[in-house]
Amino acid sequence: MKRNKTRKNKPLIEFNDVKIFEKDLKNYSTLIRAIENLGWHVLGSGSYSTVFGQKHRDFVIKITYDDPKGVQWLKACAENTNENPFLPKVYEVWDVEFSHPAPTPCNFKNNMTSEDVLNQRREATVSFIERLKPLRDENLARILEKHLNFSYITRCMFGDIPQVKHLEEAAAIYYRILGNDMYLIDIQKRNIMLRGTQPVINDPISSNL
Repeated sequence: MKRNKTRKNKPLIEFNDVKIFEKDLKNYSTLIRAIENLGWHVLGSGSYSTVFGQKHRDFVIKITYDDPKGVQWLKACAENTNENPFLPKVYEVWDVEFSHPAPTPCNFKNNMTSEDVLNQRREATVSFIERLKPLRDENLARILEKHLNFSYITRCMFGDIPQVKHLEEAAAIYYRILGNDMYLIDIQKRNIMLRGTQPVINDPISSNL
């Protein structure tokens, strides 16, 4: 069966001037190389994601894998039509399926690299998110780690003002995604960021894998 050349030459993922084509989605490595070839560099990485940035850009590219509830959080934030200030601005979320993932070996090989393991992944999620700044307020970080009642945190920070309503909305989304998996709570300094002086709940859910 011949491939449709028009579809082949059309980006499967497009945001701003970032274009990712079918050939870039063979496996994890080809996706990463495509982003790097566009001039983006790694800002940070965790157990289940890698974030890319570029100088003078106001958004980042986040690649997520094996983190279903984390992806649910991103999609919920993308649907934040009320522009809740405590939620990150997620512009677009794309679920991708790799066309040529590496086969999973029957036994783990000692010479396998982390990239070899990642190339076995069949799926990933590509998100375009506003660029935020790190939270450096140790006191606020301790409050966020100790207390999971967002309304209480807000009253400590701002008093009884309209922001309480926004934080209660954010908390409702958060706990709805968590469900009964309270052990996935991951509120800590590195997962809370700033938009100016506004705290943003950026990545508060751990993977359940």
